[in-house]
Amino acid sequence: MLSSCEGKTENPGPPDQNAYSQGVAAYNAKNYAMAEVIFDSLATSYPTSSLVDNAHYYIGKCRYYQGNYSGAISEFNLLLTIFPTSNLLDNALLWNGKSIQQQAVVALSTGDVAGATDLFSDARVIYQQLIGSYTTSNLVPDAYYQIALTYYDAGDYVTARTNLAAIWATYPASTVADGALYYLARSTHNLSAALIAGYTYAQARTEYAAMIANFPLSSWADNAQYQIGKTHYEELNHVAAIPEFSKVLSNYIAPSYADEAQYYIGRSMHELALVPALPPAPAYTLTQARIEYAKLIASNPASTLADNAQYQIGKTYYDELNFTTAVIEFNKVLTNYTAATAADEAQYYKGRSHDKLLEYAIAQTAYLAVVANYPTSIYIDNAAYHAALYYHNTMQCSLEIQELQAFMAAYPASAFVVNALAHLNDLIGGAPVTHTTCLP
Repeated sequence: MLSSCEGKTENPGPPDQNAYSQGVAAYNAKNYAMAEVIFDSLATSYPTSSLVDNAHYYIGKCRYYQGNYSGAISEFNLLLTIFPTSNLLDNALLWNGKSIQQQAVVALSTGDVAGATDLFSDARVIYQQLIGSYTTSNLVPDAYYQIALTYYDAGDYVTARTNLAAIWATYPASTVADGALYYLARSTHNLSAALIAGYTYAQARTEYAAMIANFPLSSWADNAQYQIGKTHYEELNHVAAIPEFSKVLSNYIAPSYADEAQYYIGRSMHELALVPALPPAPAYTLTQARIEYAKLIASNPASTLADNAQYQIGKTYYDELNFTTAVIEFNKVLTNYTAATAADEAQYYKGRSHDKLLEYAIAQTAYLAVVANYPTSIYIDNAAYHAALYYHNTMQCSLEIQELQAFMAAYPASAFVVNALAHLNDLIGGAPVTHTTCLP
């Protein structure tokens, strides 16, 4: 009885097993840096342990998830070379190929198309090695799936579709069947967007719907539902897009595309408010669109679309000719989102709003900020032209001539050159028509 009141000493187990368990726990918690250190220590401290091959495998995966693809490849190759009887060789081959594939994706993102092409090819060789050497492995469907994704990642959607359709036909019960169906639809979607003959948005929608019907609990299901909405949006069928985007928010818990769906509900309503749908289609207002944009900002302030939503709020006010409020909302883009993708547009439409309010000097400052700060903006020539018009609006004809000529020299291909020439001809060609008064 006394012994039951004393502290009980647990058998700590073999030290290599304890280290391995700690590493697995850290890995499962997605603390990959810590897990890598633990597994590396295990492999170094217990080189004869039966768990060393497992440790090297986990080191490779930890490096993969930390973006250290070359380090991952080295570790998987070590496992394949030093442990020829390990039961993880097919896994090592799969993740070796995935690491090379990610290197290809990185190369593609930097514009190294030739390098990416070679790496995609190298990855396919590894996957084929798995398929040929481990014919009974449950990873064979995964290898075929990754081969298909190498074509998808490379932008070869036609070949990707062929491979993905074969996976769905051959391995409908595999763990990658849902992904195969999803990327089959994505491939069709991308081909439709590129206007490739034989592929339509309707076909992509059918494939997305098939994915959802066959795998309603898949992690891809919410993505597929979002893409159904996107196909309608890209077809400019905003009436049909709204309910499909709404399903993303109502049918799925914490969907990965929640912010995008919310944003495009707002965008669809915004478009319909500008060109009202004919009955019996539902009518939407700019106020409703603003509410949807505000929902995104409130529910997901860190979203990459939050700045766009704020800009669109300003645009709704601009579109309904409420220029004073539009300026306030455009300023929020410029002050609250330092790296806003819509900053140039917000700055430009801030200028346009001040112009509409006859605040010409403030408007010119806004236009010149576009020219100075956003040299690649599609609005730069537009802004430069309207900045020159400050002198027209203030009847400073000599300066107007000077600035319009400078504008034409800087932007000779601009669509606004025609407008500039009309002003110049009015001033230089004889008696002014639109310039009835010129200040000295």
